[in-house]
Amino acid sequence: MLTRDPSMHRETTYSRVTVGCDPEVVLMKANGTYMRANNILTEVDCDAGNLGWDGAGTPAEFRPTADVCPVRVVQNLFTLFQELKDQYILPIFAGNGLPDVPCGGHIHIGISGSDEVYPGSSGTAQRDLTGLLDTMLTPFSVALSLPVNFRRGLRDYGGLGDVRGKSYGFEYRTQPSWMRDPKTALFFLRSAKAITMAYLDENLDIEELIELGGISPGTYSHKDTAAVKRGMTKLVGKMSEALTSLPYMRSEAGTESLNHIRELIERGSVWDQVDIQGFWDELDIPKEDPPPLPKLRVMNSAMWIEADFSDGEYHVIREPLE
Repeated sequence: MLTRDPSMHRETTYSRVTVGCDPEVVLMKANGTYMRANNILTEVDCDAGNLGWDGAGTPAEFRPTADVCPVRVVQNLFTLFQELKDQYILPIFAGNGLPDVPCGGHIHIGISGSDEVYPGSSGTAQRDLTGLLDTMLTPFSVALSLPVNFRRGLRDYGGLGDVRGKSYGFEYRTQPSWMRDPKTALFFLRSAKAITMAYLDENLDIEELIELGGISPGTYSHKDTAAVKRGMTKLVGKMSEALTSLPYMRSEAGTESLNHIRELIERGSVWDQVDIQGFWDELDIPKEDPPPLPKLRVMNSAMWIEADFSDGEYHVIREPLE
């Protein structure tokens, strides 16, 4: 008879990695100029998080409550966006923002259980993990950007490898504001978690992936921005394959959000200087994102049997008891 060994309970990689964010948007006037968010908004605090503005006071900033489940983070973003719409009815821009008002889509990754994986405290982890995030996400964000805008990354703000170590883990700051719509937000948040989980589980060939992407500061900052965008767009297919190989991207939420991004890119859509108000009228994403089942270890006669369900497949490893 198989019995679960109560001493073998352990934290799964899914439960170790939380996702948060503080994406920004620009509030526009009817005449095409922008408003300072701190002059017109009332700050909102609720269970879903906080709505306010960034340190400069111009972009509005969403600070949803962090969670292990990216779907719930997007649900919190949706609630906060409705609070914004209650206060502001004119156009709202996301993406790269405006030339003099850049917008960021900063992603907060919390990692429990080991100080060694915090990019703020480990040079190797910082280089490897942020390199993976840059390589696997930047082709999508450049493909959705106007060529004249994505060069915001030439400055320190929003450049490749822009990361800050935090007490909870790290803040990844390279991507522009992915607040175009709920599914786009879900894609970037879920992909960031999937990449982090695979990195922690040592399921990624880091050097091979980064070489496959071929993204470097020199490539990103080339003066011919139209050519850079064409080159990055060609990488979308490769990075899509790489993402779908990650266990955490294989569920409905992962598949739907990736397909949505691919469709936008194939249509030639951009997220710059587009009013996103109407895209947040409905929350058209999966309602829940169940975590992968954890590993179990059970005892049968003189054998330990370890069953691993964490990637959606069933694997059994048998070891003789000591």
